[in-house]
Amino acid sequence: MIKKEKGYFDLEENQKLLSTYVDLSSNAIQKLRLINATKHSAVTDPLTGIYNRRFFDEMLGKLLAVAKRRNEALGLLMIDLDHFKNINDTYGHTVGDSVLIHLSEGILLKLTVSIGVSSYPEYGQERDDLVNTADKALYKAKENGRNRVESP
Repeated sequence: MIKKEKGYFDLEENQKLLSTYVDLSSNAIQKLRLINATKHSAVTDPLTGIYNRRFFDEMLGKLLAVAKRRNEALGLLMIDLDHFKNINDTYGHTVGDSVLIHLSEGILLKLTVSIGVSSYPEYGQERDDLVNTADKALYKAKENGRNRVESP
């Protein structure tokens, strides 16, 4: 749209051309925003805004591949709020949702957690092995009195 020769471009033609470029750019930017919003909503929980199981599965697979490639250890913690069902049953799901929102914003509440620990390569070589081992350790923590950390 720049030319050294005077009178080369017609003003009306330039305005139409510029308007077309702006419209195309605006549409492309809007599409990118929608794509990013869709990607974000696919990997985050709508209530808390924190990453969901889909993101966890994707990242664990990637991190495990890196650990294998670098011959490094990788730890996995499976964490569960103790007696969270009682909060929902006693005070309702709205209060339960509020508890989850506050915890995910980093507000400290007086709650306990049970934690199951697993690690690569000690307790598993594959993603599912690590998750299953951490999950079993989590149930072991709950069976042994809650508010504790257990490994396989």
